[in-house]
Amino acid sequence: MNNQHRLLGLINLLEADQELGPLTMHRPVASVPFGGRYRIIDFVLSNMSGAGIQTVGIYTDDRERSIMDHIRAGQPWDMDRMSGGIFYFSHHALPERHREERGDLLNYYNNMDILEKSNCDYVAISGSNMVLNINLMEVLAQHLQASADVTVVYTNKMSNDPDYQGAYVLHTDEEDQVRGIGIHESPKRYMKDISRIKVSCEIYLMKTTFFQSLLENAVYDGNHRYLREMLHDPKGDFRMQGYEFTGYTAYISSIQNYYRANMNLLNERHLMDLFYGSNLINTKIRNESPSHYGQTARVQNSLIANGCHIEGEVINSILFRRVTVEAGARIENCIIMQNGVIAQGAKLKYVITDKNVNVGKGEVFVGSEKTPHVIQKGARV
Repeated sequence: MNNQHRLLGLINLLEADQELGPLTMHRPVASVPFGGRYRIIDFVLSNMSGAGIQTVGIYTDDRERSIMDHIRAGQPWDMDRMSGGIFYFSHHALPERHREERGDLLNYYNNMDILEKSNCDYVAISGSNMVLNINLMEVLAQHLQASADVTVVYTNKMSNDPDYQGAYVLHTDEEDQVRGIGIHESPKRYMKDISRIKVSCEIYLMKTTFFQSLLENAVYDGNHRYLREMLHDPKGDFRMQGYEFTGYTAYISSIQNYYRANMNLLNERHLMDLFYGSNLINTKIRNESPSHYGQTARVQNSLIANGCHIEGEVINSILFRRVTVEAGARIENCIIMQNGVIAQGAKLKYVITDKNVNVGKGEVFVGSEKTPHVIQKGARV
């Protein structure tokens, strides 16, 4: 990275997760497994690492254990450093209230010392519920060229796309200056409307000193709880520019769009776009043996992580590490997370199993593409 424009990375883990049900019962959205061997936060960290970012602050919610166990010192992203590295900031403000009622501004404000100590000119702030592979240095280059105070990344989508329901949508003028923000409503409203919308990727870039002054003013005024609200306040006296990202994106906010985002990776075009884009996507290193396919195994159009043992049928599915599929078992259109065991004769279709799930002999579970059946972590069924 050009030392003249050093970047600091900040990651906010406070995301709405009610629609993800049991998948976020004991973990934040950022820690949800994705794509066979990754966590959602791996993409955020890899984007920052690819931009040469050496200092990252992670603002956690009340369920930080899984994320800290996964990231630790940040070695896979080259962030286990004597100078810089990964810093975790727990949310202690207003502990008696639900985490979403607290907002995130106070967490940023209470830990502002990272802005001063990082010695970085610019800060890239990212949410943790959008999966994409983006070159943040290109975002910075456009930010500098446009002389904007804030740049926000967005992706262009059809207004009737159900996977972006509930996402934040930008309203811009002809020059892509952001004039407002709203929540994307139910796609049923747009069935006859083929217009496009600009979905915020929740990635913001600005000068570090500018961000610091925004935080101080916002906390002093007390009008906002969320960074997003503050940045998109129409009364804000600053210039916000949009940056269009044209690569693959997945918005993770519900069981339905989580399921479809994973299944999209069975399409080679989406897989190549996400994993062979601007950055190498890294994750926690685990030394596993190659997967074993027995004589009775039949696998079709599936992603299989290492360490699996397969004797049964796996069709149009994603298997994480160390999954066992016994002879006579059949998995179709499923997501099976690590250490899952699908016993002899079991039949699963449109099912998501969380980690360490054991499905017994002859058991049958069937969901649908619109409503996958979810089996919670550690269940024996």
